[in-house]
Amino acid sequence: MDPYRHILCATDLSADGSPACERAAAVARCFDARLTLLHVVEFFPEDRSNDDIAPEDVDPRDYAQRRARERLAALARDAGCADAELVVRFASQSSWHEILDYAGAQGADLIVVSEHEHGGLKALVPTTARHLSAHHASDVLVVPAAAP
Repeated sequence: MDPYRHILCATDLSADGSPACERAAAVARCFDARLTLLHVVEFFPEDRSNDDIAPEDVDPRDYAQRRARERLAALARDAGCADAELVVRFASQSSWHEILDYAGAQGADLIVVSEHEHGGLKALVPTTARHLSAHHASDVLVVPAAAP
């Protein structure tokens, strides 16, 4: 097996993403690989919670990017990979498309994501992790969500 050179950990910044970031950091250390933490803001500016609404005198896109970078930095520190590259991308398509586009453009040879548990009708809808596994030419590591 060839060593990984660039590991991309895509996260939605939820608590369920912490184990995936920790695993990505551990694999990056094992292979002395470059590590990037990526957060995709989907369908900006719709579907935002009230916590993410920018003050009147601040550009909403800049505000969302700054907040996401702060959360990525905290996640990186907690996962023991404070030196990871932090990237925030805005997408007009689904996050899995954006993750694949970024991975391809940057030459990521491993994508690490967290698998979230879904119940009810959501269980029938393919997750980001399933889309990535089906469409990425290289390896995809799906880390189970943290236990409650």
